[in-house]
Amino acid sequence: MQELKLLCILAIIATTTPAFAQKEKLERLMDYYAVHDTFNGTALIVRKGNILLSKGYGYRDVHNKIKNTENTVYQIGTNTRQFTAEVILQLDSKGRLGLEDKLSKYLPGFPNGERITLRNLLTHSSGIYNYTKDPVFTNAVKPIKKEEILERIKSQPLAFAPGSDFAFSNSNYFLLGLVIEKITTKKYERVLKEDILLTCSMSHSGCDFSQLRDDNKAIGYNFSGKGEFVEALASDSTLTYAGASLYSNASDLLKWHRALLHHRLLPKDWQDLAFTPHKNQYALGWNITNIYKRKFMEHAGEVNGFTSYEVRQEDDDVFIVLLENVSRQGVEEKAIANNIVQCIYDKNYILPGERKKPAVAVVPVPENTQRPETAPKPEKKAKPVNPAKYKKFTGDFEITPAFTITFSIENNELVAATPDQKSIKMVQESETMFRTTGWNAEIEFIKDAKGAYNKIVLHQQDQLIPGVRAK
Repeated sequence: MQELKLLCILAIIATTTPAFAQKEKLERLMDYYAVHDTFNGTALIVRKGNILLSKGYGYRDVHNKIKNTENTVYQIGTNTRQFTAEVILQLDSKGRLGLEDKLSKYLPGFPNGERITLRNLLTHSSGIYNYTKDPVFTNAVKPIKKEEILERIKSQPLAFAPGSDFAFSNSNYFLLGLVIEKITTKKYERVLKEDILLTCSMSHSGCDFSQLRDDNKAIGYNFSGKGEFVEALASDSTLTYAGASLYSNASDLLKWHRALLHHRLLPKDWQDLAFTPHKNQYALGWNITNIYKRKFMEHAGEVNGFTSYEVRQEDDDVFIVLLENVSRQGVEEKAIANNIVQCIYDKNYILPGERKKPAVAVVPVPENTQRPETAPKPEKKAKPVNPAKYKKFTGDFEITPAFTITFSIENNELVAATPDQKSIKMVQESETMFRTTGWNAEIEFIKDAKGAYNKIVLHQQDQLIPGVRAK
């Protein structure tokens, strides 16, 4: 009866539809990453015009416990490049420049400028020194003059002959910003706003994040080795400029995707140039990959305290955006995005944390095989149990405001109970995984960087349902 009651509760919590229904599967996937402290931000997933998931995870303000929502505004870092590339293509389509123009045409006296084309800058094949790797400019929080950055770029030699190799360099897009200003006689930020943001109705996007006044603005954090969120100083937009200064939210970026999809910004032949790969499968502000025999456009963004990842697939109208206000070592949104793509296209895809039961091999015994007589094995004596090892798991864990599981120690064993049910025994399968004896479920305790267990994940009928320790 207890098992039946829990199953009914879980059905309400998970709003279960047929097994592995796509929306529920994506929900479980992102819940997994949120519970395991590898995602703190907003996720938006769209296919064929349908929003499959739009949700915030974690906090936009950790100190005041203000949660991220689908409307939270983030810096998108180097995803700004795709917008700068679009402006360059717009100028190309109007005959105001050519992609094969030499840099020297717009910046006379630039070293090797007669060898470097605008296409080299767009495709990171120029060999120009990356100024954001310079200690003088790393994470600068005060305004910097463009002339100061330009002189530093000019003072360094080329890493390779233009067009011969590939290497990411924010200097490429910094120089493209200068080219845009030279041709239009307007500030880069104004051109971007007038020619793209307003056209796409991207009302929550812009370039000067430090001066933004918006109730949905996220605070950026660096995740320390001690498991703490340390507030990050915002890099000034004069440093990040045309390569990484843009801020936005998920709904605005969906408008951007749809404008590209329907060629609202450029005629199709010019728009296709943005998605034509060159060296290292890099196009103009986009990486190009082929998955499931389909062409995908993707790009990562990073700036101090913020990370982002965008994925587009035009034939199926797929758009995935992951926006985070946390920078972490060893955690990449690309891996999460790849799992989302697999979840969308692979009906047999197994979510992280959901394990298949191992098959039991049955070895047939040949006929007429004589089985040796064996004496009955003596019963093993139970090892003494130290109940103190379970103390770290005890307490109340909230699954929903109306449903809490209480863990305690009875007769030297860990037991679980809901408010109106008797305690049931739990059997330890690993250091953090327990099997319940009456609910047909498993409970995983999640250890944080400080060694505390303040989260759980309930594994039940292919569902991953998170819970947190009640305050």
